[in-house]
Amino acid sequence: MNKPFIIFIFFVFQIFQLYAQEANDTISLSREKALNIYIDCDYCDQSYFKENFTIVNYVRDRKVADVHIIISEMETGSGGTEYMIQFTGQKKFQRLNDTLVFSLPADYTDDEERKEQLKHIQLGLVPYIMKTPFANNLNLSINNENENIEEKDIWKNWVFEVYGYGFANGEKSYKYFNINSGVSVQKVTSDIKIEINLRSRYNESRYRLYEDDSLVYSIDTYQRSYYSSNLFTKSIGEHWGAGGFLYLKNSTYGNMDFKMTLKPAIEYNLFKYS
Repeated sequence: MNKPFIIFIFFVFQIFQLYAQEANDTISLSREKALNIYIDCDYCDQSYFKENFTIVNYVRDRKVADVHIIISEMETGSGGTEYMIQFTGQKKFQRLNDTLVFSLPADYTDDEERKEQLKHIQLGLVPYIMKTPFANNLNLSINNENENIEEKDIWKNWVFEVYGYGFANGEKSYKYFNINSGVSVQKVTSDIKIEINLRSRYNESRYRLYEDDSLVYSIDTYQRSYYSSNLFTKSIGEHWGAGGFLYLKNSTYGNMDFKMTLKPAIEYNLFKYS
């Protein structure tokens, strides 16, 4: 191999190293200027967030974050989930705070939920990202496909829940059996609220006393109870509602053949029903 060719290869290699170093410096500089966020949420799929939202830095200490994000949830009256995402600015964003609230229906899958969570995190971070070099990476897209489509609920806002559980244990001289079951029916709209709960419980105990493998004493006990709790309220305006409670109960343990309790109900909602 001749000497000029070796010099040429060495020169090309040096240029490649300088270019690679410059590219790495640019990437490092970009990451240093990216927004540092800390997500405070134990049940969220943060690995999914990191894989699908890469223009921010995810830090492990909220004190070094530019934005502290707190995600909380609560169950809605229709069985879905309402999320609240609080954005608290820190350092140079100290006075920039915001809160987003959105609801998801009960039939959403885990994947659909995490996609909606990430979408609202991204929306809430827009004011912060606009103050970083990554503002050029943002684009506005508005989906008008479903603007005039009326959502139809084939269940008419009715939500049904059925459950049951039980347990048993025993030995030669003692056996115990228990079973609980119930049905819950709800309908919550801006006009009415209906809540119906039916529960039943059954216990069975058997005692046996033996002497020299001979049965000398036995007793069996049975306990049954049925309980029904019912609520109906009708909205009066945007904040007030009126209706009544109806309780029905039967219990062998309480020596109660039948009990009925009827009470009035008055409801005030801090937010408008609508």
